[in-house]
Amino acid sequence: MKTLKSISKMMLLTAVFAFVSCSKDDDNNTPVIPPAGNYFVKAKVDTGDYANSPYVTPAATFNAGTMMIQSSGATGNAMQIQIPNYNGVGVYNSGNNNLSNGYINFSKMGSGFTYKTYTSVRGSGTVEITAVTATEIEGTFSAYAPENQDGWTTAVEISEGTFKLKKP
Repeated sequence: MKTLKSISKMMLLTAVFAFVSCSKDDDNNTPVIPPAGNYFVKAKVDTGDYANSPYVTPAATFNAGTMMIQSSGATGNAMQIQIPNYNGVGVYNSGNNNLSNGYINFSKMGSGFTYKTYTSVRGSGTVEITAVTATEIEGTFSAYAPENQDGWTTAVEISEGTFKLKKP
């Protein structure tokens, strides 16, 4: 019985402390954003910034000689990079309307969950793998990426792209 009274007192003190320590500033409904972690994909798209969401770690996969990088942003935008014939550190080019050269894609979310995708397949792009360790891959990328449809009328410039990913 004595133990039960002690536990009850501790719970009451904890509840009072929590109630008193909360301030009105805590009630602004601002979401708590976790730290981004060690892995990222970042770039300038035209004059705006793109960065992966702090809630979704960007990923690299390797299948049949092709490296795929996928990143989703907090606003619904996404970045995908495909490097065929991946062979570690080096420069990989895409474009010339040849999908077998790989690509750098930027998908921009519009109203009503519609997307416009821009691709270096219709333009040009460069990915440079600058470091590969037993656990990580790092690099840079840039692209001129027209809208991915016949008769395209808009394009984006992707510059200052950097990434650091867990090695698949």
